[in-house]
Amino acid sequence: MTPAELLEIYYHSKLRKWNATTLRDSKRNLSRFLEFLKAAGVTRAMAITALHLQNYRAHLDASKLSKNSIYDYLSVVCTWLRWAFLAGHLLEDPGREFKVKRSKAHTRFIPTQAQVQVLLNSPSQHNRLGRRIRAAFELLYGTGLRRAELLKLNLQDIEHDPPGLWVRRGKGGKDRLQPLGDRLFGVLTSYLEDTRALFSPGPGENAL
Repeated sequence: MTPAELLEIYYHSKLRKWNATTLRDSKRNLSRFLEFLKAAGVTRAMAITALHLQNYRAHLDASKLSKNSIYDYLSVVCTWLRWAFLAGHLLEDPGREFKVKRSKAHTRFIPTQAQVQVLLNSPSQHNRLGRRIRAAFELLYGTGLRRAELLKLNLQDIEHDPPGLWVRRGKGGKDRLQPLGDRLFGVLTSYLEDTRALFSPGPGENAL
């Protein structure tokens, strides 16, 4: 069995367990390892050894990727090989003694309330674009939405009683209802009534 054939069996076993994002990321990371194995002349999955993992780590180190990116690539490979061993496709687990560590997280910058207020007040309120940006800032800050989640919001995602927003295919590919307080719902309502129409959306345009 070739490494590519073993990988297809692996994906098939995960189809009902993984969402589309997890599957896409796994394919991206493991395809890089397959290319490395091909260049190394490995044509049989059974021929993968711990030495290949060590050489792959050196290959990734030389590519100038961040330490966390290297961790992601290696951990996905080790998880796949561990699965292959437990499923009986490999006689041993090549990554059994292979240690993969994520680098320590950097300290996050947490702005003060005054700094946040400066950011919220920075867009001009004298033109339609500034008012739209201000509404977007308010929603991001008040709900913790990710930028991509905000950009996907549509008019039909708005709930009025109780006030909230349906976030479609958010983290983990799942839908969730994000509550809105009275003040934030007022900001959203004001934007819809006074600003959105200034962008002349077409009759079928549902984007918030």
